[in-house]
This record gives sequence, structure tokens and C-alpha cells, in this order.
Amino acid sequence: MLSIGVAARNEEATVAQTLRSIEVALSVLPAPVPAEIIVAVNGCTDRTREVVEDYAAVPRGGVTIQVIESAPGLIEAQRAIVRLARSEEHLILVDADCVLDPGCLRELIRVMAEHPEAEAAWASMVPADHDGRPGFLRVVYNFADYHPDVIHRGRHLCGRAFAVRHYDVAWRPVHRTPDVDPRTAAYLSLERGPMSDDSYLSRVIIDRHGPGAIRHAAAARVHFQPIPRLRDFSLAQHRKTYEARRLDLLFPEYRGVRGRHFRRRIDPAGYARLRPVQRLQCRLYVLLYALSARLAAVRLAAGLALLRLGVPLRPCEVWPVVEGTKRAFTSVAAPRPPAPPA
Repeated sequence: MLSIGVAARNEEATVAQTLRSIEVALSVLPAPVPAEIIVAVNGCTDRTREVVEDYAAVPRGGVTIQVIESAPGLIEAQRAIVRLARSEEHLILVDADCVLDPGCLRELIRVMAEHPEAEAAWASMVPADHDGRPGFLRVVYNFADYHPDVIHRGRHLCGRAFAVRHYDVAWRPVHRTPDVDPRTAAYLSLERGPMSDDSYLSRVIIDRHGPGAIRHAAAARVHFQPIPRLRDFSLAQHRKTYEARRLDLLFPEYRGVRGRHFRRRIDPAGYARLRPVQRLQCRLYVLLYALSARLAAVRLAAGLALLRLGVPLRPCEVWPVVEGTKRAFTSVAAPRPPAPPA
């Protein structure tokens, strides 16, 4: 049994396309495999559940689609999926705002089979308009995805589509972190636990099994909507900065992993192959990335300083929604799955 989990929160514009692409990817596996798709809707305020239920109402041959409700949050949704999954070897998790290439699941399964020591394998992330004309600034905001041969992400697991052998995201109550000031814990909503699956899993897997336990399934491809605006780029960096700090406080035993293994770097050979305009885009991306991260860090430090001075503050927004990426796919459309047998 192959289990595929999809966590969906306010994804009515894309979730049907995601499910269709998963079905197509299942249909081209070299050998038929019994499969289940578990969709966990969590904290939705739109029609995501109705869209998924309508999609699941149509018979799908050898694929079962189950819709469940979970507590709000990506981690809670994935935990609910794990509790129900019947997978025999590993679980595949896919974001609800992505479209898989037909060969994506085949490649993820192949890499996991060829590397039994691997704990996880992740798919290459491809901007949905990669083959078109995305525009100068859009390439700047998403340069690492348009040019992955230039920007190396380190050993970080990328979580849009990945296979994982042991899904182990711990939840540590705030009272288990005695070194954290209660006001800081409340300000950063530490009671919610980790909020980014790939950030947490990357730290744990590398700490327990070494960096070789995370594999890049380079031929597996998943399309996503690139960040279209500077504001969305800034929000994305805000989330990364705040989640890194939250994980440092929640799980200090994994703190050193980030500094040793997750640093981004520019590959000199890849950079040398860029055209002049692409080199400009690369420099702007690096500048914006560093500036946005720095601004987020300053804002976080200012909030924590005010708390230490006794200024009462409401919990900050640790996971803002990047609205610009929540739109249906037009440049990438998964083919329709084969019709179920009569």
C-alpha cells in the first residue's frame, strides 16, 4: 500500500489540480500499486473541504481518497494523516498548492528503494511558469528555484513533495522547555509546537542519521506558484526567520544542525554560466534575501526586548500567509487521469 498525504488549508483554488496530478503520477508507475490519498483539511475558512469531497465522490479505480478534518496547522494535519496511513515502507507528503509531474512519484519511490539508508527524499521544485517569460522581478524573488544549479540549499529537505520513512515530529509542551521565559513562549506561540515540517524534519534526520539520510530525487519534479511580489517575498523570509528561532527554543538539542548544514551558497561554476542579466538577478536575490532576513530578525529582537522591559505584547504572527502563491495553475495543468473501468 502506498499512502500519499495532502494537508490543505484554504486551498480551494488548487487542491483539485493537486489531486489530479497525484492520480496521473500513480497511473504511470511501472507496476500497479494499491494507493490511498488522505487529505487533511485544517482550519479552512473557504470551500476547500467541499472541493475535495466533490473530487473524491467520483470513483477512482484502484485509488481511494479519504477526507479528514484535523486541528489547524500543517503539522497537526500531517500527524492526522500519519495516524491513518497504511503505507508499508514510507509515506509521501504533498502540499495542496502544487502540481506533480507525471514521473514525480515514480522517482521518489525509486530513490527511496535504491537508498535504504535514506530517511527522506525530496522532489525538485519548479516554478509553474519556468518555460514561459516570468518577468525580471519574479525571477529575482524566486532565483533559487529558477537556477537551482547556482543557489545550493545545503542539506535541507524541501517540503513541497517528499517521501519520508519515519515521520517523527515531536510536540514538546512549553513546560518542557524550562529555559524559555514564559512571555517569550507566549509571544512566539511555542505552545503550537513546530510549524514547518521540512525545517523540523531536516534537523532531526540529520542529527540522528547524518546528512546522507536526506536525498534529493532530482528527476522528481513538482510545480509551484512562484512568489510574485516583494511583499510576499518578505513574508516568506519572515516565516523562515521566526520558525528558525522557534525551533531553536523548542528543540535546542538540534540547534547546531542549521548552522552546519543549511547555509545557502552560490556555486561558482553555475554562476559563471549565467548571462549578465541573470547575474544581476542573482545579486539582487542574495541582497533581498539577506535584507529581508535581517529585517525579520530585527523585528523579532525588538519584540523580545520590549517583553523583557515589561511591555505587554500580543503573540506575533509567526506564520503569515503568502497570498500571492494561492492561485490556480494555468501554465501547468496536469493531464486528466485515465477513466475508471466500467
